[in-house]
Amino acid sequence: MDDRTLALPLYEALANRIAALVDDGVLRAGMRAPSVRSFAAQHGVSLTTALQAYRLLEDRGVLEARPKSGFYVMVRPHQQRALPTVSQPLARHAGLGQQSRVQRAVLCWRSILCAARLCHSQRRPARG
Repeated sequence: MDDRTLALPLYEALANRIAALVDDGVLRAGMRAPSVRSFAAQHGVSLTTALQAYRLLEDRGVLEARPKSGFYVMVRPHQQRALPTVSQPLARHAGLGQQSRVQRAVLCWRSILCAARLCHSQRRPARG
């Protein structure tokens, strides 16, 4: 441990270790974090200290508590998938070049839904 870690409260140092595991990809978004009891036993700390570390990570947006299930790694904004976009030829054809990515994505999904409805409406009724 370096000098900065020694100056921190124990629960904060433990929280920083878990945050580093998340940042390094060892714990990925959606994964269940070790239980508070097993974490406390692994690191030789009290349940209170382990719970303080997990609560700190919850406050930082690294973990989320799920009732009767445990703590899970949250999806961070830089880990979220980008919205689908309309291809450039379609955007030029429809005159959508100046619209935002979100507006183009909404239009794309609307056209997909309309096509699905059209396909569904053209089906022949089953004979029986």
